[in-house]
Amino acid sequence: MLLLANTRHNRALVRDHGEALRADFPMSGSAILAALAAGRDPGGSGIVLV
Repeated sequence: MLLLANTRHNRALVRDHGEALRADFPMSGSAILAALAAGRDPGGSGIVLV
């Protein structure tokens, strides 16, 4: 899991390089947050903007 500050720069970085980043971080941030909120291991890697 990669946590990034939810800044304009980081949102642009994820948007502009999303295709390449998905190879290493395939899960969506919302899926990761939902799993964590339910007390479950997300079971994969993804990028979460906080």
